[in-house]
Amino acid sequence: MMLTTEALVLREGRPSGEADRLVTLLTRERGVLRAYANGARSIKSRRAAGTQALCHTRLTLRQKGEWWQVSEAEALHTFFELRGGIEKLALAQYLCELAGTVIPSEEPAEDALRLMLGALHLLCGEKYTLAHIKAVTELRLLALSGLMPAFDGGGGRLELVRGTFGNEGWPVNDGMRAAMRFACEAPLERCFAFSTDDAALAVVAEAYLQVQLGRNFATLEFYHSVI
Repeated sequence: MMLTTEALVLREGRPSGEADRLVTLLTRERGVLRAYANGARSIKSRRAAGTQALCHTRLTLRQKGEWWQVSEAEALHTFFELRGGIEKLALAQYLCELAGTVIPSEEPAEDALRLMLGALHLLCGEKYTLAHIKAVTELRLLALSGLMPAFDGGGGRLELVRGTFGNEGWPVNDGMRAAMRFACEAPLERCFAFSTDDAALAVVAEAYLQVQLGRNFATLEFYHSVI
C-alpha cells in the first residue's frame, strides 16, 4: 500500500542501522504512524531533511506488513527558529510527544496536524507567551481526543477526573472557564486568539490533562526545568 501525505515529524530515533531513521509522524490521512527512513541519517540522502524532528514534510510511504517505509520526503518547513532557544525547543518537543500520545493511528487527523503546525509557527514568533501556546494546544488536543471538559455544568470548580463543573474540585472563575471553552471550541484558525491570565490557564490546563491521561511526560518535566 502506498500513501502520499503531509505530516509533522513528531520524533526521530535510530533503529539498528546507523544511517537509518525511525520516525513518528502525525499524518493528515492516517493519524500517528511510525515509519523507517532507510539511510536518512546520511547527508547525501534525499530523505534527510524531510525526516528530521519538527519538520513539516510531504511524504510518500509504503506499507510493508506492520511497518511503513519512507520512499520520498520533501521538507516543507523545518521550524529552524525553534533551535535557537531551549525553552521553545523543549515546549515543541513536549507538544509533539503529547500529540503522539493522544491522537490515534489509522484515523484522519487533519485538525490535529493543523493545530500542531499552528502552534509551532506561533512558537517561532513572539505574539503569545509560551504558557498561552502550551495551554491552548493541550486543551485543543484533549478536545480532539474526546476528553474536553463539559463546560455547561453549574458551579465554579472543575472536577478533574470527571471533567465537569460543579461545587468540588479545582476553582475556575467564569473568565477562565470562558477561555478554556474558547480554546476547545473556537474555529481552529482562531483558537489561540484570546487574552487571559496565561499563567493561571497553563496551571489548570496541565492539571486537567495529567489527571485525564493518568501520566506525566519526560519532555514536560524537562520543559519545566528550563523555563
